[in-house]
Amino acid sequence: MTKPYFSVVIPTKGRPEFLHDAIFSAVMQDFENFEVVVSNNCGSNATESVLSEFNGSKRITVVRPRQPLNMPDHWDFAASHADGRYLLFLTDRMVLKQGSLKLLFDLLLQYREPICAVWR
Repeated sequence: MTKPYFSVVIPTKGRPEFLHDAIFSAVMQDFENFEVVVSNNCGSNATESVLSEFNGSKRITVVRPRQPLNMPDHWDFAASHADGRYLLFLTDRMVLKQGSLKLLFDLLLQYREPICAVWR
């Protein structure tokens, strides 16, 4: 299996009310060559319920640390499960605008240099 071009990594801890929108915005991108890694740092039933809505998606991998981690360690843990050439962190309170991955792909091809992007 070929590695994805992008890995969209979504670390989450106890915000199921936002998590659905973050995951949905990632899987609905109009770009094909990417994966979504959701790292659940909190085992609440509400978070598990949101994650179960995406069980059928082959694009999504859900990982869980063995014990709760502080934020920097959790982000490192989540990133360690990503296989993409480029890594994009999407917090559980953020959404990707439609076309974002295609735009990043086009910019990388145009400028042929690594870029760093931060959205607020």
